[in-house]
Amino acid sequence: MNPSLLSWTAAYDVASNIRQALAAGPILGGCLEALGEMGAHAEGLAACRGQLQLCLAAAVKALGPEQVLAVLPLHLEEGINAEIQVKTAQGGEVTDSKH
Repeated sequence: MNPSLLSWTAAYDVASNIRQALAAGPILGGCLEALGEMGAHAEGLAACRGQLQLCLAAAVKALGPEQVLAVLPLHLEEGINAEIQVKTAQGGEVTDSKH
């Protein structure tokens, strides 16, 4: 494995342990934002994706889902709107799946 990838996996382990030790605090918000950015742009770090997921799971366990989602929202509405736009552009019918 590439030495730089090994350093990323070690960094994720350290971040997970720090998160568990500190539980909640303002520093962790910045750390979560950085991890979210890494995950969003991690195409070249595929070998570390599992470590990143473990690190974020540790954040959810330590901070709770509400705090993690406050920093890293899911943006579900934007994804749904994008799907509607694609279907509309393709001439497809948009239906409400709830009914």
